[in-house]
Amino acid sequence: MEAVEIVREVASAVDGPLRTSVALYSHWFFVNALVWIAFGLVFACGGLYTLRRALRTDEDAQAVLCVVGFAMVIIGIFLIAGHMTNLLEPTARGIHELLGDMRGGG
Repeated sequence: MEAVEIVREVASAVDGPLRTSVALYSHWFFVNALVWIAFGLVFACGGLYTLRRALRTDEDAQAVLCVVGFAMVIIGIFLIAGHMTNLLEPTARGIHELLGDMRGGG
């Protein structure tokens, strides 16, 4: 019940002085998501470029470049997917983190 009470207190206080805090948290997570998604795009595009270059190399390096390129594409997709929710709804993430900071649990 303690968590429910904290959520009710925050929900009622968001219209007051905590609105600025929630806005700052939301802004931080939006910018953070943009940076990580951009990094994921660069990583995925680098992987696609590596795969493309792998087709033009000799047989010895082709297998290694294909594995590296495929791994880069998968990691890039995971980076994008992992931070997409922060981009789409940063306010929810901001409130979630603000609640965690208010509880002091980290």
